[in-house]
Amino acid sequence: MKEYARGICLIFAEKYPRSAAFSGGRRLRIGLWEKIFPEIKKNFETKDAFLESAEWLSAQKIIEIRWMSFRAHDEVDAMYLLDPDRLYAYVGLLHPAQIDAEILEVVADVLPKTDISAHFHEYVLAHPSAVRELLCVGTLVQLKVALTLLSDMFVLSNTAKEICLRQPVRQLSVALFHNSKRIEQLLIFMQRVADRAGAGSSQTVFPTGPDEAADKLTVSKELGLQRSYPEVSCQLSGILRFSDRSILQPDGRVLSLPLQSVAGLDQYIPRYKGEHILLLENKESFYSAVAGALHPEPTGASGSDPFAGYLYLGGFPNSAAAILIRKLGEASVRISCFCDLDPAGILIAEKAQQIAGTSIEFFKMDVETYETYRQYGYQLSPNELKKLSTSADPHFIGLIEAIRGSGVGVEQEIVSL
Repeated sequence: MKEYARGICLIFAEKYPRSAAFSGGRRLRIGLWEKIFPEIKKNFETKDAFLESAEWLSAQKIIEIRWMSFRAHDEVDAMYLLDPDRLYAYVGLLHPAQIDAEILEVVADVLPKTDISAHFHEYVLAHPSAVRELLCVGTLVQLKVALTLLSDMFVLSNTAKEICLRQPVRQLSVALFHNSKRIEQLLIFMQRVADRAGAGSSQTVFPTGPDEAADKLTVSKELGLQRSYPEVSCQLSGILRFSDRSILQPDGRVLSLPLQSVAGLDQYIPRYKGEHILLLENKESFYSAVAGALHPEPTGASGSDPFAGYLYLGGFPNSAAAILIRKLGEASVRISCFCDLDPAGILIAEKAQQIAGTSIEFFKMDVETYETYRQYGYQLSPNELKKLSTSADPHFIGLIEAIRGSGVGVEQEIVSL
């Protein structure tokens, strides 16, 4: 008699929190039940079980049934939710309004001590329903777990950034929560909240760097818990001058500089006018180029090295590489960029030019080089080919047409310098 009753109620329970009925508007209406339960169209017995379940729910005052004209008790036009409280009690779930009230009670007791804590506090108070959806709460047990997560979120967001920066993440997690993995769990949830908040607003609370999306808040970075360690590898002949007036003279040596060092870079001083630096996407190509510069072939074999230095991009430039590229652009050195002859390589080269802040040359990223090596290339996926449409530099129009036509990408490592 009630074979479909729970299933019908769960459909209403899923749709109700996002409906106008939840905020006091018109009743929640659901039709086209044969699409939700297609088996009721194929078998008389299953249809009868569905109708009996619907009529039982109607008798319990949980729903109201609207029948098709002249088909009463045989064809359902739509069902309307009458009593949300009875609905959630029947399926054993908490009413969404109760969950929202519990969320607001926890947050009301929080005193924000940092900018990011205030940001989360303001958003949760204004949008408890959105936070409820992210928490995926239905039962009382799930609610208790979710409220603890929410409370811990504010413990972490209220922790001073200086404290977070000084400790390994898991050490701090043990100190705050007696659980070495808790911060990692919290960061996942907090980033989801930040993304949801950002999606609903055209402004961001926090300033972002020149290479970051204007509306993107990276929670781990704001908390001082971002544990990536970007560095840049290069071979340069000029002088690196830092903001503390210290200098570094590479003299052609290969250097790997961490972000902490490059962040203080004030100026790159070329060794001579017209110095030419080549940016390379891949590590093997970078070190092969460096080896060629340090150990050139005998005179007459292939001519002299046209480049005074090299910089390893490692794909899209990280923050350390971006700083050095920008300083090279400010120094007015001649910059060339050599990447894979594929959609990602084109976009990386364009990004490098954007970071440099000046026009750069694209080395061997042309149709002639592509056609020479295309037979040794690899097949691109449809998703990879779609990326070609995001290219904006007219230099690559011919190369893009060639790649689209063949569907083949050519890796930088097989192209001779």
